[in-house]
Amino acid sequence: GLMSALDEEAAGSLRALNLGVNGLGARSVLLIANALVEGRLDELQELRMGGNPLGAMGGLAIAIALRRPNSALVTLNLGNSAIGDQGGAAIADALGGDVGQDAASLRSLQLPNCGLGASAAEGFGRLIASPKSGIVELSLAGNPLTPAGAASVTGALHLSRTLSRVWLESTQLDDASTPGIAAALSTSNCQLAEMWLSANAISNMSTAVIASILESKSVAQGPKLRKLWIGDTEMTTDSARSVIQQELARAPGSGRLQEMMPGARAAETAHPTRAFVTASSSGPIDFMFDQRPEVRSAAAMSAATNDDAEEDASFFLTG
Repeated sequence: GLMSALDEEAAGSLRALNLGVNGLGARSVLLIANALVEGRLDELQELRMGGNPLGAMGGLAIAIALRRPNSALVTLNLGNSAIGDQGGAAIADALGGDVGQDAASLRSLQLPNCGLGASAAEGFGRLIASPKSGIVELSLAGNPLTPAGAASVTGALHLSRTLSRVWLESTQLDDASTPGIAAALSTSNCQLAEMWLSANAISNMSTAVIASILESKSVAQGPKLRKLWIGDTEMTTDSARSVIQQELARAPGSGRLQEMMPGARAAETAHPTRAFVTASSSGPIDFMFDQRPEVRSAAAMSAATNDDAEEDASFFLTG
């Protein structure tokens, strides 16, 4: 079983352990956490246990393991594991507290759909802001962080010098997070290249603020943002079109986005389909309203296979 496998001498040379969707519970994760703490998995760089009902106890066990100094762990994926707000907060504190991993260790942390709440969100805000954190990728998507909790996370983004990709879809993020997003996009040392903010209560006002910062000169001098997904929000279809047109008007090489998906909620639009938009700096915006898979695939392929990656970009409008 799992216990005997972790006791074997070979376990000490394991680099990756993928136990996702295996029906494992707290007892199993306790065994793995103990093996990490005791040094039996000293070479482990990648641990994936998503899709298992680990519960809060499982989250707490992993948090204890993360406090071990000199860990080699680079990637941790616990998505859909029901660790809850308590487990998530413990993991955030373990990584961002006085004891735990340093900037040379954990780079990718995936915790989508784990039941995280406001306490965990505040902890991850502290983690993002911590100078010791080396996190490059962070997914908190699908967690009810609460508007205040989401604002704690976005409010710390401008302080990170390593975070490049962040997933915050369906996290109850609203206009209270706009100042934090604006600060991140306006900070020259911010490394954010990709942001997923879809399925949140982002209004036309927030969209206008984001668009205005993207258009500003400071973006070309600093932030590396290239992908921005803000579909299925409270912005109107007209506002989404305006953002796309404004972004396309920017000259190549000026920090223009390579990929964007602004969009309104389907209930607020006159057309019930999803529209995929592909365009280039040398041609008009092409809105294609069609639900057929072959049309959507053709649109995506057109953008992905274009010969001039610097000149062309792809934009998706939902509605």
